[in-house]
Amino acid sequence: MTQQMLINPEIVDWAQARAGLTVDGLAKKMGVGPDRLMQWKTGREAMTFKQVKKLAEKTYTPLGYLFAEKPPEESLPVPDFRTFGDRDSARANPSVDLLDTIYGMQRRQNWFRDYLVEIGAAPLPFTQRDTRRQNVPEVAASIRELLQVEKNQGIAEPFSGREAAMRGLLESVGDKTGILIMRNGVVGNNTSRPLNVKEFRGFALYDEYAPLIFINGKDAKAAQIFTLAHELAHIYLGEGGVSNLDFGTMDKADKLEKFCNAVTAELLVPVKPFLLRWEKGKTPGRQIAAIGKKLNVSGLVVARCALDNKLVSRDWYWDFYKAQEKRSREGADAADSKKGGGGNFYAAYFHRANRRFAAAVVVSALEGRLSYRDAHNLLGVRKTETFNKIAKQLGY
Repeated sequence: MTQQMLINPEIVDWAQARAGLTVDGLAKKMGVGPDRLMQWKTGREAMTFKQVKKLAEKTYTPLGYLFAEKPPEESLPVPDFRTFGDRDSARANPSVDLLDTIYGMQRRQNWFRDYLVEIGAAPLPFTQRDTRRQNVPEVAASIRELLQVEKNQGIAEPFSGREAAMRGLLESVGDKTGILIMRNGVVGNNTSRPLNVKEFRGFALYDEYAPLIFINGKDAKAAQIFTLAHELAHIYLGEGGVSNLDFGTMDKADKLEKFCNAVTAELLVPVKPFLLRWEKGKTPGRQIAAIGKKLNVSGLVVARCALDNKLVSRDWYWDFYKAQEKRSREGADAADSKKGGGGNFYAAYFHRANRRFAAAVVVSALEGRLSYRDAHNLLGVRKTETFNKIAKQLGY
């Protein structure tokens, strides 16, 4: 006889909302009609254990949560530096996609840290610096030195175009700092779970051995560049957390976030050469576009620098900001974020999983120090065939 069980209707409601699904959407995933789902949601009909397991799977919910007496209270496992203006309520309810992404990156970071300690690696040198008394120019100069970028040069400036800048920075920043940098637009390799740019742009997980930066790959390239520089500032200062780039609410950010925003601006648009480039009397919009193109940053970053240096009025800045927001809503930034997509699966994969991290996992599995099952989980792959191809791409 099939075992029947009553699940607290509040839990079913919570699981549905947590996954961001409508009644019709969840019913379709469960393979039942909306009326049947409503029977479960109101407690008028019991579920089989098989149906409960399927509910957990389709809502990305740990099975044990569905047997709780009341819905669990979930919060971000890292500091939350996001600002939403009138949408602050969204901060209290992180999506399952954001939570699963953070948990997945924490698992990778914890394993890699243990791996580094086991092989006798030392903490990264820059994590041993005392940054408590450094000001914005000093921190930016130290990071620029760490990246081996010329004095007063924007860190994205040497590249030809934003796509090349993003790809180049993903590799060079990781190589020169030892930070694990991962970029993805979906949860793991699940293309049916895209990450929401409106919820977060990126996050940083600090550690002396294995600091990690995650960038939302659904974002526009210029925004990804800003996020990378911003999270780099967080890591350099020894502070992790979740961030979102919003030039409309950045003045409401806390002290640390404002400091990191200022460091980011100096890294991308160094103030001295910026002031030399600016020609008074010329149309601000055209100058902003030209400088942004040269430095591979968004017009909003340049416009904000112009505002902070009193080169444009606050009214002009806000008109420019609103025009850029309208352009974004109409899909221009979304189209920009897709440029350079596609191509070789493994080139994209090593941005998702980080080449250095993937190599450590592969070597540990091949040497028998890590089970293939655990290696598959860490790499986010299911088949040994895919694992073998990743190993081959890495030269093993």
